[in-house]
Order: sequence, then structure tokens, then C-alpha cells
Amino acid sequence: MNHTELRITSLSAGQLEQLALELLPRMNYEWDNLVPSGRKEGTNQTRKGQPDLWTEDKAGNCIYVEVTRDSKKGKIQKDIQSCLDTYNSFKDKNSLMCIAFTATNPQHNEVTACEQLCKDSSASFKLIHIHAIAKELDKKNNQDIRYKYLQIPSDQSSDPQVIMRIKRMLYIPLKDELLQLKVEHQKSIFFPEFKLNFIKKIISEQHKFRVNSNLLETLTNLQKKVEKFYHSAESKCTIVIRNFFVEGFTELYGFIVEGHAPIYDDEGEVVFYEDKYVEEYDIVCDLSRSFVKNIINYSQDELQYDWQNHWQNHNPHLVNLFKSSFYEENLTYSTKRKAIIKTDLNAAEYIVSHKHFSTYFQESREFKELSVISSEVTNIISESLKQVNDIFDEIYDKYERI
Repeated sequence: MNHTELRITSLSAGQLEQLALELLPRMNYEWDNLVPSGRKEGTNQTRKGQPDLWTEDKAGNCIYVEVTRDSKKGKIQKDIQSCLDTYNSFKDKNSLMCIAFTATNPQHNEVTACEQLCKDSSASFKLIHIHAIAKELDKKNNQDIRYKYLQIPSDQSSDPQVIMRIKRMLYIPLKDELLQLKVEHQKSIFFPEFKLNFIKKIISEQHKFRVNSNLLETLTNLQKKVEKFYHSAESKCTIVIRNFFVEGFTELYGFIVEGHAPIYDDEGEVVFYEDKYVEEYDIVCDLSRSFVKNIINYSQDELQYDWQNHWQNHNPHLVNLFKSSFYEENLTYSTKRKAIIKTDLNAAEYIVSHKHFSTYFQESREFKELSVISSEVTNIISESLKQVNDIFDEIYDKYERI
């Protein structure tokens, strides 16, 4: 055994699994985006169950990784069988590759047995034993991982030209994108134009960029949080607009449900009756993202008008929406409703002015929920920028300071 192999044998089961999680995508880009399922969160302890790591491509092809430091005879074979049992329990499966990532050198007959097990299940088998792991870690471009897990310093001196090229090709565009995200987030709190093009590229092509694990974790968290924010903002804001309309319409006419429509089963029997809302309600609910964005962004910047007397000074996007919902050409049926309260305003004017929309929005549960996610996005952007700036400072101190 060389020095690297000896250090590998000292890793705990959880540490070995984490090493596999980082090293395998560098060995083969198709093994990227592995999901850890064998390690207890926040610890270096493992839990029973196979596979330890897994991923699935868009075509449904699976890769299962079993990580072990146990040299007991038959251990790898038993684990591979468990992986096959798990895989065979799923329907509509395509191909499967089973990878044994082990801190031992298994006997040839055990490897052959694993290969036969996989072959019998129309799967493939690959062994990555301790000698292969050490060989990968000793490569120049993997010595950062070697140092992280084994505390073996790099035996290659850093080339300043390489470092500056990495700064130019990776960290400068990353910082530029993060700064742009920060600007967009401040410009439009709930509907910022998040692109994340370069960040997504870094995450999906980590085998190429190889940013350190802490920064990668932060960027991955940022992407997830932004996507959650992007998808929830439109639906939650639409709910607020809909509820605002419902309250105003109900105050004016006393109802929003205009009847009940029968719902039939396959045999033509009535199963239940579904509430039938007024047509205007359906028009208000059928909003494009851009329309919702305009209403919400305006409400965030809106001046405090004398809205009791000047309804037309209200959010113009909201005014246009409510007015259009009452246009006869937009309705299938003409209505002759009578207001239950006395007002000189027409229906759209009254609904717009029954409350101040900006205040109504800021007091809503949806606003509070989105504000929490928005603050989390802001914090993660700041943390990402801090980590990138720390890298800039380190490069400056080592390679640029005169």
C-alpha cells in the first residue's frame, strides 16, 4: 500500500461515502448529481439500506453505488444483491449500473460473483477498489479532494497562470452573475428576473469546474431556493388578487358563487355539485405571469393616494383587470345584478377601492410566506458573494500582491 491507500483505510464509513460522492463525478461526468441515501444527515455515520448513492438520467437509466470499508468475505456480494432487489422492485426500469466503491481489495471470485449477479438481472457491474481510488486521488487535478479527506498536501506547485485563468473563466463571471441577481432581487422583490445560467452550468458540470464543496453546496442551495421562489411567487400573488376581488365583489353583491354545476360519474350519475363562480371571477383568476408581476411590482412602489375619493389613482394594472372582467364582450352571459349597498361607483370602481390593495397585500399570509423565502434568497446570495470574495482575496494574497 502507498501512503494514500493507508490514509483511505482510516476513513470512517460516512467519510468514505462523502469521498465517493465528490470523486465519482470527476471520474465520469455521467456519475454527476449522485444522491446520498446511506449517510445519516449531519454525521459521518451510515444507515442500513441500499444503495448508498444513486442517480438517474433523463432516460431512466440508473446508477447505484455501494460504498464499503468492510473487508468481510461476501459483504460486497450481499450489498450488490440488495441493490438489485431495490432496483427490481421498481416498474418501468431501464438499464442499471452497480458500482462497488470499496476501501478494500476484494478477492477475484467475489468480483466474478457480483458480475454474474448483475448480468442475471440485465445490469452491469463496476468495481472501484482502494488501489483505483488512491490512483485517482494522486492525480494532479484531484489532490484538493485528497487533502480535504486525507490531509495529504499537494505534491504539485500551483501554476500562477493556471490560477489566473481559473479566476478569469470561473470566478469573475460567477461574481458578475451573483451581483446581477442581487440587483434584480432588489429591483423586483417577488418577481426578479433570475436567470442563473452560469450557476446552473457550474452545478451541472462540476466535473469540469470543480469549485470547492462549500461553495458548490451554497450555489446548489441558491438554485433550489430561487426555483422555489420563482414557482411560488406567481401562484401566491394570484391568490391575493383573487381574494381581494372576492371580498370586494361579495361586499357589493352579497355572493360570488352563482350556482352549482352537477358532476357526473362514468355511468351518468350525479356524484356531487360543484360551486359555479361568477364569470368575472374566472376572468380575474385567468392571469398571465406578466400581468401578476405588473400588479405586484406596482403595489410595492405605490404612493399613498387619497384612495377613498380617487379610485382611478389606484394600481392601474389592477384597475384594468377588474374593468375588463366586467366588459360585456368578455362575458358569455349578460347579468342584471343589483348591488346590496348604495354606491355611486360602478362595480369595478367599487371593488378596486373597497380596500387599499398595497396594504391588503402586505397584510396577507401569502406576502408573509413569500417575504420569508425572499429573505432566504437574499442571505444565500450574500453568502455566495462572500465565499467568492474570500477566494478572490486568497488569490490576491498568493499570486497578485506585489
